Amino acid sequence: MNILNCMFLKWNAGTENSFLSYSKTLKNLNYNTINLVHPKAQIINILEQNNLPYIKSKLLGKFGKNDIFTILYFKYLIKKHNIKIVIAHQGRLISLFKIACSKNVKLIGINHGYNPKHNVGVDFAITLNSTTYNNTIKLGQDKKKIIILPHSVNTETNPSQISATPVNDIIHIGSYGRFSPEKGFTNLIESLNLLNKKNVKFKAYIGGTGIDETNLKNLVKKYNLSDHVSFTGWVTDKEKFFKKINLFILPSKQEEFSITILESMKYFTPILSTKCSGPSDIIKDQNTGFLVDIDSPEQMSNKIEFINNNSVLLPQIAANAYSALEKKYSQTSFRNHLDKIIKEISSSNDS
Repeated sequence: MNILNCMFLKWNAGTENSFLSYSKTLKNLNYNTINLVHPKAQIINILEQNNLPYIKSKLLGKFGKNDIFTILYFKYLIKKHNIKIVIAHQGRLISLFKIACSKNVKLIGINHGYNPKHNVGVDFAITLNSTTYNNTIKLGQDKKKIIILPHSVNTETNPSQISATPVNDIIHIGSYGRFSPEKGFTNLIESLNLLNKKNVKFKAYIGGTGIDETNLKNLVKKYNLSDHVSFTGWVTDKEKFFKKINLFILPSKQEEFSITILESMKYFTPILSTKCSGPSDIIKDQNTGFLVDIDSPEQMSNKIEFINNNSVLLPQIAANAYSALEKKYSQTSFRNHLDKIIKEISSSNDS
C-alpha cells in the first residue's frame, strides 16, 4: 500500500507534530509512505533522523485552489509512486487533491483547525474534536466517512511521581506554545497581574517564541512581574519543564486540540485550560483538570487561587488525567484506529 502524506507548513508546532506522528505511525504499520513537505519545513531534519522518505516541493496552489500546475504535479506524483491513498493535512491541499486524485486514489482529509468545508466530499474525513465533527456533517459530509481521531503521545516511558504540590505556598505555573494572538498569552499575563495584586505567591515559566514575544515581555515589565515571570524560550526538554511546575495553563482563544494538554497529563501535571472546542473534549472540569471561560483573565486568576488553596486535590486530578490519557490518547489507540481506517479505505479501493 503506497501512501502520500502531505503537509506544507514551515514551522515545528502542533500541526507539524501531528503530521510527523502520522508518518511515524504509518511506517510502524509497514505502509510504504512518502511525505510531501515544503522545502523550508523545519521538520525535515526530524524526517531524516527517523528515516522517513520525503519529497520537497514549492508548488502549493499559488494560482488558487484550482491551480492547474500544482494539480498536474500532484497527478504526476500519484502516478510515479503508484499512490493509492493521499493524506492531506491542510485545507488548500485537500482542495487541490480533490481534483488531482482519480477515482482509484482515495483522499483522507485531516482537519487541524481550518474551515470544515474543505473536508466535505473527501473519501474519509478526520477531525480532532466533536464541534468540528458535527460542523463537517452539517455541511454535508457523509456520517459514514468521518471520525474523531485525536492526537496521541507516547505513554510507554513516564515519570512515576505525581507533580509536586506547591511548596511554601508558592505555586509554580507553566505554559508554552506559539506566541501569537489566538494563543491567549496576553490573558495569562493579565491573570498573573491580578494574582500579584491579591498577594498570591507564584512563579511562572512561559516557553515559546513568535510574533507576540516582544509585546508579552513588555507587558510583564509594565506590571512589574519580572521577579515572578520567566521566559524560557522554546521548550525542548518537556520532562524537565513539567518537573518544576505544579500547574500547566493553556490560555488559548482558539484550539482545535492541544498536544500540550496530553503532555501535561503524561507528566502528571494538573491542567487549567480555557473552554476551547478541543480542550473541552479532553478535560472534565475538576475531574481531569480545570476549565475557565475564554478571554477571562479574572476567572483564570480566581481559578489559580482556588487551585493553590486546594492543592490537596492536585494528585488525584493528575492521576485521573493520566488514566484518561492511557485510555483515549495513547499511541497504541491512535495506531489501531488509523490502521482500521486505512484498511477500510483499501478494501473500498479493491471493490
